[in-house]
Amino acid sequence: MATIIPSVPITLGPVPSLSGESKALLALQSLPDDYRVYHRKTWYSFDGGVREGEADLLLLHPELGMLVLEVKGGRVAFDGRAGTWTSTGRDGTVHEIKDPFAQAQRSVKALAAKAAALTVEGQAMPEFVHGHGVVVPACDDAPGADPVRAPRELVIDARDLAGDVTARVEALFRAWGAGRPAAPLTKKWVKRLGQQVLAPHFSLTLALGSALGWEEKALALLHEEQDVCLDFLHLNPRALVRGGAGGGGRSRTTCGPCARRGRGSPGRCGPARTTSSAPSCAGGPGWRGTSRRTT
Repeated sequence: MATIIPSVPITLGPVPSLSGESKALLALQSLPDDYRVYHRKTWYSFDGGVREGEADLLLLHPELGMLVLEVKGGRVAFDGRAGTWTSTGRDGTVHEIKDPFAQAQRSVKALAAKAAALTVEGQAMPEFVHGHGVVVPACDDAPGADPVRAPRELVIDARDLAGDVTARVEALFRAWGAGRPAAPLTKKWVKRLGQQVLAPHFSLTLALGSALGWEEKALALLHEEQDVCLDFLHLNPRALVRGGAGGGGRSRTTCGPCARRGRGSPGRCGPARTTSSAPSCAGGPGWRGTSRRTT
């Protein structure tokens, strides 16, 4: 039985009620033990800008190579004149979908490039077979239909999933490997790909230097607030500060004239400005404010 990564329980119910991907996974579990099947593998590429994608299914085999499969559920149709793909659900709703062959092609190129860059103990990844295909779990490929953009050789349909799926998968590998000089992937590199590219394990830790940096930044901000308060107290010897220690409130100043006119607000009474020897604010000269600490 193939190894499914990540391992997820598949609820066995009426087959028509399963999603397209669940049907495909259920069938691919019967592949031989040497197969590893990764599903929903998100990838990023930074060649010429950030690009991203997701491979619905990725198959690895030590002798055959890598195969990326795009799964499309529902009744899939292609309009050659318009160049559009659609999927019709069980309720009859028609949805326009992306070209599944182009999606699978883009994913396998990105993932194969990342695999090719892998080196272990000075050894480079061997040139291995990699290709793509499309899975349509709810459809049977139409007899005689062999469009250039959707060749039957690259399709796994409902009959294939219900029948000898191993033979069908191996046929896709052979199609991509024919006429190409390629070496076996080997079990060692299948394991390395899983550990370092497809399903790595890592954990992030907080560096001590970063923690100290944040403490210094917090102290600098606190010093700025203290400077503002000290300037205010220097200009206003008599001040009332309300609020509990460590309450986190903000000092709000109101000068005498503004308080009497009901104009005391941070926008009107802002920071004190000094004219000659007497401080003043927007409310008028002779600022003798009180400081109200609000929480």
